[in-house]
Amino acid sequence: MLSKAINRESILDALRVYFLNCPLLKDGRFNIDFLLNEMSYSIAPLPADPVYKAYVDGGKIYQLQYSFTSKAAYDGDVRTMIENSFFYQSLAEWVEGQNDNDNLPVLEGYTAISNTLLTSGYLFDADADLAQYQIQLQLLYE
Repeated sequence: MLSKAINRESILDALRVYFLNCPLLKDGRFNIDFLLNEMSYSIAPLPADPVYKAYVDGGKIYQLQYSFTSKAAYDGDVRTMIENSFFYQSLAEWVEGQNDNDNLPVLEGYTAISNTLLTSGYLFDADADLAQYQIQLQLLYE
């Protein structure tokens, strides 16, 4: 159990606000734990131990591993697939740049230490006209 009561919704909402400032996001709704069946974005927590590191003095660094997911056009055209892939390449570069510049999510009651990539962007699921892509990330905070 965490020593502080953590409101996961507020941390997820802070991440949502953080990503809404990304200039790469196109029109589309941005949700938490829900992805519409149209152009949209979502973040969702992934299963992981919430304590990243525990110190002998009782201090802790916490983590939230999460996915950034989107739905995008999927039509079998190589140009569309390159565009979708390039979005995630650019998003990864944006996240890395934000992290390098210490421009991190603002957390109520906590201090963000880093927000880094765990995976590159990849095709997660597809149907006739929409594909679901995702990238996995890790937020460290104390």
